[in-house]
Amino acid sequence: MSIYKKFFELLNSKERKQLIMQLGLMLAGMFLETLGIGIIIPLIVLITQKNLIEQHPSFVYFYELLGRPTQGQLIVYTMILLSCLYIFKTVFLACLAWSQSKFVYSIQANLSFGLFDRYQ
Repeated sequence: MSIYKKFFELLNSKERKQLIMQLGLMLAGMFLETLGIGIIIPLIVLITQKNLIEQHPSFVYFYELLGRPTQGQLIVYTMILLSCLYIFKTVFLACLAWSQSKFVYSIQANLSFGLFDRYQ
């Protein structure tokens, strides 16, 4: 029997649902981590290239949507967006770590009580 199957059998139905939710939250955390790292390179390009709109015509729509800002304003907008992203990511990952530890300790407590009841 697979170790995963044995582990899954140790959990009750509530813990199984929590496990699936934890896995989904972990995937969201991985996405936020990847986004946080991946957005650094476009920010560096924005800071270093002077004629970004002329070199990348696909950004014209967003440039027009923002009201044709100067490069300095565009950098400020991007830094504000990046700061908000990192604040959200930090809060989300802190809540995820708290939720994971709570989940693990509840499983540990339930297994301990179950073993104790069997040996009495």
